[in-house]
Amino acid sequence: CPSITPGKPPWGPDGRTALIAAQPEAAPGPRRRRPEHSRKRRIMIRAVTLTALLSLVAASSAAAGEIYVEGASARMRSGPGTNYSILWEAPRFTPFEYLAKYKDWYAVRDFEGDVAWVQESVIGAGKAAIVTNKKANIRSAPSQESGIVFWVEKGYLFRVLDQKGDWYKVRDKDNSEGWVNAPLVWVSR
Repeated sequence: CPSITPGKPPWGPDGRTALIAAQPEAAPGPRRRRPEHSRKRRIMIRAVTLTALLSLVAASSAAAGEIYVEGASARMRSGPGTNYSILWEAPRFTPFEYLAKYKDWYAVRDFEGDVAWVQESVIGAGKAAIVTNKKANIRSAPSQESGIVFWVEKGYLFRVLDQKGDWYKVRDKDNSEGWVNAPLVWVSR
């Protein structure tokens, strides 16, 4: 076994190879097999873990569900954090399609298909709607025959209060209420 002399570097005569104490080689022996119950247990643990992860993902998406801007406005960012650039500001009642969640940030898509991140603190759970038609009549009841309370243009935002068939009961930021026909709006998903 080579020894290391104090004060001398631990290199071999060629100046590059380290001196290593010789160790006896292990004699090859029969390969040890794991018991069958151990293999089944590993498979069962993996299956349970996978099931738990899938249910967490399903629960988080179900918990998020339909969301919209509940605060006065929301800064839509390019990533999940305040250090990411602001892409645009979304006003109150802007509806979103929920895509994912990271910590306290939601990845969302708007009615035009634009994707951004928004902080959870300005988001509300529930439905909101944006008018996608050039003009939409807001009616007193869920029917084409009911009276027009007021009308709005494309881009107008509402909070959805109720739904009856193809009609949504909506309220705007000024607390004006009425019913809008579903094909005229895009609603939180």
